[in-house]
Order: sequence, then C-alpha cells, then structure tokens
Amino acid sequence: MTASRTSPKSTKGSEGNALTRSATVVTGSVKTAAPASSYLISPEYLENMPELYKDVLGAFPQADPVRAAGDALPYQSIYSVLEGKYSPREIKLACEQLAQGRAVEIRNTIFIHPTGLGEQLIAAVSGVQAGERTVPTFSPPPPV
Repeated sequence: MTASRTSPKSTKGSEGNALTRSATVVTGSVKTAAPASSYLISPEYLENMPELYKDVLGAFPQADPVRAAGDALPYQSIYSVLEGKYSPREIKLACEQLAQGRAVEIRNTIFIHPTGLGEQLIAAVSGVQAGERTVPTFSPPPPV
C-alpha cells in the first residue's frame, strides 16, 4: 500500500463528528486490518453516535448471526430485532440517513445492504465481524 493511500484524510459525518480515512479500523484498543478504503472509527465517534444508529447497525448480527459481509436485511427484520423500540418509520428514516452517509445501500426499496463503511460500523458497534462465504464449489454430474 502506498503512502498516499494510507495518509489520513478528514471528512465530516452526519453529526459533524470527524471520521478519518485510513487503512485500519480502531475499536477501543483493538486494531484490525481493513480494506484500503476504510475509516478510523474512534471510540469518541462511537460514543457520540446517536443510539438509534447504533441499534440499527447492531441489529444486523442479531438478525443473522451467520451473515456474510454485505448481506442485506429488510426493514422488517431490523424492526423485529429491536422489538418495537423504534417505529417502522423511524427505522426507515434512520436507514435512509445511513444511506446518505454511505454506510448502507437501500435496494428494491426494503433491503438494507451494508457497504464497507457499514460493515466496519457494525463490527465497531456490535463487536461481531461479518463472516465470509466459505463453501466448496459445486460441480454438477456429467451429462449422460
């Protein structure tokens, strides 16, 4: 990785909190390697993140403990995991805000797909890293 790729670049989050572009993710005192286009997520950033966003992001590993990075959840699953703590409208609006901040993508109007940033935030909020797809390749039998 070149120095220009790893040098920090400050950007502003939706709450005015600074995020720093970097090649590592910091959650508390733990540093893990991350994709080249990652963010340094400081404990201060997480502390200042509104509870609604922490809850929505934290719902992903609760709803599907074996999900792979980027796997989607529909709004209804997030609502179900949060057991009515927020209205469906609040969850939808929170997801739209997360999409504006490029933490998720909303597809087919109901499916919430975490982006690379979203996966990093989910891991920081929940302490759970998304898994990878690890199944052997399927080979069909030869034709008769």
